[in-house]
Amino acid sequence: MSGTSGTKAPVEAGEPQEIRAFVLSDEKCSRVTLYWRPLGEGQFREVPATCRARQAYRVSLPARPRGAVEYYLQAVLADGEKVLWPATAPGMDQTAVVW
Repeated sequence: MSGTSGTKAPVEAGEPQEIRAFVLSDEKCSRVTLYWRPLGEGQFREVPATCRARQAYRVSLPARPRGAVEYYLQAVLADGEKVLWPATAPGMDQTAVVW
């Protein structure tokens, strides 16, 4: 699976950040979920992604005040296999800075 953020970086305070995920697998993907939290704080929150076409998904980090958030994506394939992006998640995640 590969993930890319929307066109803006860093994200402005009060606006969501779109994340696009492309599941590159012979096996059909049944769902993609975004897990996020304020950097180093508490439990991850879940946001289901929307399938846009075939194996392409979109999801947004919720609008936040200034600071940083960490996130990762999980795809579940039709055979039940779970794939994480980045591969080091949830130990080492992606980070988005909100200005």
